[in-house]
Amino acid sequence: HEGHGRQADIWSLGCLVLEMGTRTTVLGTRCEDGVDAPDILEIAEMRHPPALPSVLPSDVSDFLRRCLVPQPHARARAHLLASHPFLAP
Repeated sequence: HEGHGRQADIWSLGCLVLEMGTRTTVLGTRCEDGVDAPDILEIAEMRHPPALPSVLPSDVSDFLRRCLVPQPHARARAHLLASHPFLAP
């Protein structure tokens, strides 16, 4: 299945940042509601980037847009994300 490996880790990082910053999943559901098997299938079949809340700072939104690209080959690489302003000290 396409998407496993490092680029899947980039997607997961984006999910983690989104969930920590907003308490919502990439599906827009509250984290407290949990994620079940149908949700995982829906996430795996996403063809468009998830909507991001407008309350996020622009650097966070940009970081997430680079991580949460459904096509693995189009996601940012880790070495590029490491120098992103969101992660810069």
